[in-house]
Parts: sequence; structure tokens; C-alpha cells
Amino acid sequence: MHRIMEHPTPNPPESAVAGHETRDPAPSPVLIFVLSLVVTLVVVHLLAWWAMGWLKNAGESANRATFPPNPIAAVMPTTPPDPRLEPEPSHDVLPQADLTEVRAREQSLIGDHAWSWVNSSHQFARIPIQQAMDLAVERGLPDSLPATQPSTGPYMPPASALHGPGGIP
Repeated sequence: MHRIMEHPTPNPPESAVAGHETRDPAPSPVLIFVLSLVVTLVVVHLLAWWAMGWLKNAGESANRATFPPNPIAAVMPTTPPDPRLEPEPSHDVLPQADLTEVRAREQSLIGDHAWSWVNSSHQFARIPIQQAMDLAVERGLPDSLPATQPSTGPYMPPASALHGPGGIP
């Protein structure tokens, strides 16, 4: 019959009952590790600081030796002249002019002089926003909107779905 060899435990038998080590670790290896770590970090930081200073001085002296100062830099302004935004190659209008055009078009649709017919049969009209709000306050909003009423005619997509406001291309 084989006998199972048992390995001797490094801990004394009383630690098995306590469930933890009963002896403290030796302080000297831990202290040596911490001190060597701190010394190594200090040396690495000092070497990196010295290397950065050396590279900076070497780079500045190399720039002074190989490149003369730029004579145009003294006369050139630091920022480019206006307009700073340039149009895209496929779009020849500057962004400021494009924005001005969009705002003018919006103002013509919603501004004080926005009275117009939306369709040629004179069923729907466009009125200025301020007057539309005043009418909504005065008369109140309808209980059901026309788009929610059942239709008796064939299906037609909304006018805005066909080429823009009023269906006009």
C-alpha cells in the first residue's frame, strides 16, 4: 500500500485553527523594496528632466544655426484678412451671403409682408406669424384639424411633399 506523503506546512499548527498567519512578515525585505522603488523613481524622473532640457537646448541651437529668421513674419498680420471663411469648390457662395439669403427667404415667408396664396385655387393663404398667433388667441384653436377629418376624394400627398411649399416647384 502506498502512503501519501504530506508536505510540511510553513505555518505552525496553531495558525490552522486561527485561520490566518500568526506571525508578521519580516520588515526588512519590505523596507528594502520600498526604498529601492523610491530611489529608482527619483533617478528616472531626474534623467527624464535632464533629457528634456538637453533636447530643448539642442533643438533651439539647431534652429538658430540652420534657419535665418523669416523677414515676412515681421510685416504679416497674425490673422488672415476678412472674410476668413472661403466658399467650397462646389458651392461658390460665401457662408455669410448664404445665411443672409436664407434669412431673407424665411422672413419673406413669415414676416410682416408674408400675405400670399399657397395654392392657385385660393383655398389656403399664408399670413404673417404674428397675425396667425393673434387669430389663434382670439378665435381659439379648432377642436379637430382638417388633416384628421376623413377624406371623400382620392388620396393626394400633402402639397409640401410635392416640391416644396404649396406644391410649387
